[in-house]
Amino acid sequence: MYCTWKLKELKDELKKRGAKITGKKADLVERLESYDRNFNFGNQSPPASQSQAIDVPAVELYQDVNSSTILPKITKKHIQCYFDRFNRNISDAVKLYESRYLLILRSTTFAEDTYLKGFCKASMKQLQYEVNIKLNNDGMPEEATCECAAGEGKEAHCKHVAVLDGNPAHSGVRVRKRLSEMFGEQIIARHGPHTWPAQSKDLSPLIRLFGGFLKNQVYARDVQTEQEMHTRIVEAFVKLKKKAANGNILKEILDNVLKRCQSLV
Repeated sequence: MYCTWKLKELKDELKKRGAKITGKKADLVERLESYDRNFNFGNQSPPASQSQAIDVPAVELYQDVNSSTILPKITKKHIQCYFDRFNRNISDAVKLYESRYLLILRSTTFAEDTYLKGFCKASMKQLQYEVNIKLNNDGMPEEATCECAAGEGKEAHCKHVAVLDGNPAHSGVRVRKRLSEMFGEQIIARHGPHTWPAQSKDLSPLIRLFGGFLKNQVYARDVQTEQEMHTRIVEAFVKLKKKAANGNILKEILDNVLKRCQSLV
């Protein structure tokens, strides 16, 4: 956490704790971390950043967020309303999210609240921060905390919080919009048309095989931005439509399935 602090901030914090302020920045950081671990060696109560962290459920109660995860309806308006309290804009967070700085996102429900836990990369350093967010039933952030210097307390409003809180909104709204543009409101499913968002159990075997084939085409190389992913999906569909017109698409899908099975053996 202290790695991101400026030298003056480190020295000021050490002065408050009655510690030495001499040495290089790395020494000051190590000294502060040592004071945190040992509760200031009995001189004071634990630092505010520790005592004011939000209460979260046990780690083992969290599960990875995916298409079947049930979450409150989280919109961009909810997120911006939270950050408006601190006169902060979320544009930087959107850039981090689109650059895939969000590493992990997990969630759990406790009582009537939903908790999000994730890890976000720092923008300029080889660091990652743990972020925790508490949402109410309406999807509005109530409390948040982050390991970065700006994320202390129960009302963290750093860009890492916005990245984490914005992920469900980005994932759900943008993906569903793209699917609706391509297929309308229905999809060929195991038992006939099915309203979006369809789940794996609703899809016919052929559609599921086609989905795996399409993923291999889109993710043949690492995707760097959302726009790049959008472009690749469009290009993949154009190529697949041409192959379908020539009657070669089914054979390619089956060959792809065999290759994927062989890679697992």
